[in-house]
Amino acid sequence: ADYADITGVPGSGDKARISLQHLLDSGVDYEVRTTVDPQLLDQNQLLTLALELKAQGVNRFVLQRCRTEEPVTRADPLRDKEWVAEISALFEKFELRS
Repeated sequence: ADYADITGVPGSGDKARISLQHLLDSGVDYEVRTTVDPQLLDQNQLLTLALELKAQGVNRFVLQRCRTEEPVTRADPLRDKEWVAEISALFEKFELRS
């Protein structure tokens, strides 16, 4: 739901969802990866995304930290181990990358 706000491109979320559905329908091996910038995504947004991906049939999900030279002024959701464990439990394969 926040895709267009983050990318600045109207309709980009719709295109990403369509691409994901094509990928899931293809049967090829894949991973869905989200780069987390705490300035743009908080725990609630990421949980909503994870639940939506799970509902679509995603079973391999990776969260990776955004590299930035700017100081982070919001809490990094990936530092909360209990929250990461909650997300991890949703997927058959989950990975947290630095």
